Amino acid sequence: KENCRWAEISTQNYNQGIRIKNRSGKTGVSWDNDRSKWFVRICIDGKNVALGRFSNYEDAVKVREEAELEYYGVTKK
Repeated sequence: KENCRWAEISTQNYNQGIRIKNRSGKTGVSWDNDRSKWFVRICIDGKNVALGRFSNYEDAVKVREEAELEYYGVTKK
């Protein structure tokens, strides 16, 4: 009880662990079969915000981590 704190829904979502179905190894980065590119998104205030599609996985992860720093102040490892 003393360990609890109130947080916005986007912060709560961010604090969750990586999903079991995640195959990319990075939250918010997934493979788009239709376009054969990596799709990057982030959830801000309960809304998914698309950050783009990338041919290179490393570029996709970099964009996701930059967005995490901008919106949350930290990156998720």
